[in-house]
Amino acid sequence: MLISVTLHLPTLYLLIFGSASLTLVGWFVQLSDMWYSGLAASAFVYNLIHCYEWASSDQIRRGQNAMQIVRTCCCEQYVSCRGLWASPSGAFALLVALRGLGGLVATAAFMVPVFGDKVIQIMWRVAVSLWLASCVPGLVCLVQCAAYAKREQLKFLKSFRTQLALRLMHDVMLGIFWLYLALRVDDVLGGGSAEDEREWHTIFMSMLSWHLVVVLVHDIYFSKTTRFISGGCCDKANAHLWIKSLRILGIVGLYAVVIHRVNDNTRPLSDMGCTGVEFTVVILATALLCFVHAQNIRLRKDSGTCSVVEPQVLSAHLIF
Repeated sequence: MLISVTLHLPTLYLLIFGSASLTLVGWFVQLSDMWYSGLAASAFVYNLIHCYEWASSDQIRRGQNAMQIVRTCCCEQYVSCRGLWASPSGAFALLVALRGLGGLVATAAFMVPVFGDKVIQIMWRVAVSLWLASCVPGLVCLVQCAAYAKREQLKFLKSFRTQLALRLMHDVMLGIFWLYLALRVDDVLGGGSAEDEREWHTIFMSMLSWHLVVVLVHDIYFSKTTRFISGGCCDKANAHLWIKSLRILGIVGLYAVVIHRVNDNTRPLSDMGCTGVEFTVVILATALLCFVHAQNIRLRKDSGTCSVVEPQVLSAHLIF
């Protein structure tokens, strides 16, 4: 029997706000079961959103149509891939499949009360490895399928290649950071010295800084964030300006609380609990980000345009 499932992204963002709120309440009142349950639910819903946006992106579909057909894979002489990545649609399908599988493993890794610490550590390493592996078909598609454009599609394909390269570079570096943090997670769970824990914090802060830089570059240089069209600042034609600006504001607010918590040397990072101000700021920032992403989807649908999947910020929701 064929089952058709339609995902309504704004509804999914509402669900992820609910699960993230459950997570934050669990952290605030120091209920570990609520905290881990909220993390697992947030990871599962985000995995759905992330894979669905990759699979249904109009920009990626247009990019595939602009590429010339390649008969064989560039890696065929080294690996017998049987032409799997000769097609851009096959490469992106493999990317989505690996991302989805990695997301499911990450979801299971948040179920700390169910599995032991050793199993959780293995799960995180597997999840990060799948994330990094998912970048490989995208990179192959970038240097092979997107190397040659069809007639009258060169200008669009150049823009597509630039945005896809930025997205993949972001994902690869983020995966490398996460892999290091997953391998050294014992340093913050009481298994390392104070110096090792400070080093873990430094790498973690570097990861946040890298993500924030990529988001700013994407929103400023690869969008119309700084360009007014016609009409006043509140004109509907300039809605993109407010959406991108509020998105940056939400990320900064969220990361400010995370950075403050990581730099708090008065207690271990694994200790639960936070101040009322921190809790309020994170709830408001999370609500703002979910609202902005939902409105951005509606705006792109109304305008008929869609960009390559943007760098996401759920990593911050999951490590607060």
